[in-house]
Amino acid sequence: MIANFWIEHVGNLDVLNHCSDDCTKITFMQSGWTGHNKFKVTGEALDRQGNKVYDIAGDWTSKLVARPVDATGSATQEAETIKRPSHMDATVSADDAVKYAASNSIQVPRTPFVLWKINDRQTKNNTYNLTTYAMSLNDKPAELVPYLCPTDSCFCPNQHAMETGEYKLAYTRKSWLENKQ
Repeated sequence: MIANFWIEHVGNLDVLNHCSDDCTKITFMQSGWTGHNKFKVTGEALDRQGNKVYDIAGDWTSKLVARPVDATGSATQEAETIKRPSHMDATVSADDAVKYAASNSIQVPRTPFVLWKINDRQTKNNTYNLTTYAMSLNDKPAELVPYLCPTDSCFCPNQHAMETGEYKLAYTRKSWLENKQ
């Protein structure tokens, strides 16, 4: 049996701005047997007349970069990271970001810029190189505990120990749990 050890996102994604009729077309490339094009993303941003304004390229596992195209349609220069406005830190909600975008005009640079990049991974207690989101799935914030099902995996005594690499403790807790059942 031959299989990949990862989930592969393949296909096209078209995003249309219904207010301005600008469009972005993204293609998630399929990797070959050798892993060529693995995680690759390509695309283009078009203005309302259908003219290509930006080339988009990168990996969906690291970052995406938009490069303006010149009159000949070729991409230019290296990418720069655009800094967030000071009042838009990592704790800002999606609703706040949408309200900000709706009330402020956003000037898109005419130099290459990073559209998206992966957040730094937490290295402490992260045996399996999980993303911050994946590590948060078994958290049990005190305010949510009354609403969680008693059989939720976050209540499993060995689960957190296994995630943090405390294998002896996880084994002990798992054995205790199985004996109790």
